[in-house]
Amino acid sequence: MSADSDFSPVLLRLRRFDRRLMVITPSDASKAYTQIADTVIESDDFVAQALETHAFGENIDAHDQHRLRQLVEKLEDSIARKGGSLRSYLIHSIFRNQADFPDSNWYGFYSLIAFVKALVSQNQRLKLVERSDKSWSVELRDLTVIGSRSPDSRSPDVVEEIDRFIKSEVSHATQPVPGATLAHSLQQRFPSQAWFGFPNFGSFITDFVGRIGLEYTKMGSHDVIWDPKRHEPPLPSDESSRDYLVSRDDADLHEFVERLHRNYNVPPLKSKVYFRIFEVILESVSSQGFFHVNTTSKDVRDRIVKEGYSVSRKAIQFILRRLQNERLNLEEYQGLKMVDLARSFGSNISKLVDTSHVKLSPKEKRLIEDWIIPKA
Repeated sequence: MSADSDFSPVLLRLRRFDRRLMVITPSDASKAYTQIADTVIESDDFVAQALETHAFGENIDAHDQHRLRQLVEKLEDSIARKGGSLRSYLIHSIFRNQADFPDSNWYGFYSLIAFVKALVSQNQRLKLVERSDKSWSVELRDLTVIGSRSPDSRSPDVVEEIDRFIKSEVSHATQPVPGATLAHSLQQRFPSQAWFGFPNFGSFITDFVGRIGLEYTKMGSHDVIWDPKRHEPPLPSDESSRDYLVSRDDADLHEFVERLHRNYNVPPLKSKVYFRIFEVILESVSSQGFFHVNTTSKDVRDRIVKEGYSVSRKAIQFILRRLQNERLNLEEYQGLKMVDLARSFGSNISKLVDTSHVKLSPKEKRLIEDWIIPKA
């Protein structure tokens, strides 16, 4: 359990003896160290899994949450084509050809069984069958066993309450709402309802939006819900709704930030998103206190998602750890301002690059300042 690339020779020696390697590291561990391992588990995830504090997709960004829900549908379709049941040793073949699968550590769940349990928990048509010989399979269940939670047997009062909630969330938004953001809000508002008898979020939201005057638009790898009376129709492009990422319009900044993200895991967020995150961090610690990165990152992410920002909890954790590394004491938040957090974060990003023996040019240092630190 380390983040120090000095351990790389040890891993390489183990590799020569054909040993499988798993490392537990902070999120900003050296790439030279982590790329040697077969499996990389970030320390925050390790703690959260041990304490059982993760919900399905909680530590995955909004784009990936939607991706996992696509995989739920893929699993269901595959089982249906196989006659309603699929043994565990065949499930790997469903996902291994997905472009984002090879380096994903089972999409962040670290094992086949944990991943499949998470998928099954999101789809009432699926059930996991474990046998005495320790083998297991996933099967389609008859919807009649769901009883009162079948879509056709919902009470009018529940339907009306859901209608009101969705319409309020979308109609008060200044722009189309990402599907993952609305799904997160629904799960918080109705925590015990799964998808109200529907097999997945897509089929659920399709059933509801048309009746209340909203539109549901699938756009490649993500989807949005919007009010035609308030919102412009969404553009058919992934980048159009991901306005929380640094734009390609500023070529120099975009190339530099992409390099920081690729080499050091720095979240490639727009300046305005960073500024708001810094403000929300101060709001969170002033109301909740600061005890641990895990608890504060969850509170900050929940607050920021409610405002319509699709920012992952890992990005929040990265920012908090950089602030800690800069010796910024969030336990004594009185007197701290947003710009103090911005300067500390920007300074630590420069130091992070320095530790890899890469010299930032004066232009690159100015880019960090212009990107991270708000102008007076």
